[in-house]
Amino acid sequence: MSTRIPNRTASNNRAGKGLLLAAFLIFTLAVKAHLASRQAGGQSGGGAIIGVIQDDRGAPLANAKVTLTSGDLSSSISTQADGKFEFHNLKSAQYRITVEAARFRKEAVNVTLRPDETFAAQPLKLTPSSLHVAVLDAGSQPLAGVTVSLYAKERAAVGALAARSVT
Repeated sequence: MSTRIPNRTASNNRAGKGLLLAAFLIFTLAVKAHLASRQAGGQSGGGAIIGVIQDDRGAPLANAKVTLTSGDLSSSISTQADGKFEFHNLKSAQYRITVEAARFRKEAVNVTLRPDETFAAQPLKLTPSSLHVAVLDAGSQPLAGVTVSLYAKERAAVGALAARSVT
């Protein structure tokens, strides 16, 4: 079996160099266009805040609501299945990150972001919420068989039934 190697002529070399030059020019123009779009209006890509939300055992929490606030800015996202969240194109400022998830206490942390910084927050662990209630009579004795209902409250309005238990 033999392998045939094509004979390279001067015209083939010129055509190859021409294609290479054309590809280089297209690449250069694309890079310039990208840089110009990032600098439009004097703005750069900005900074970012990234992090992970976990439960008290270190397991990732999916669908936790993460809210980022600073002055007039307020933006909320949900964590991914791996508990991760990301906010991009942020200006240098002081930010507050608030995290809410069902069956967990709300947590908040403050972050200072410098220009064009990507701030990787430490994993934020949420504490499970719990409510312990004792129903007592006038003599401070526990009452058995009393149904206790817990309703959600949002902005002074009573919401849906959250839990019900019998003493």
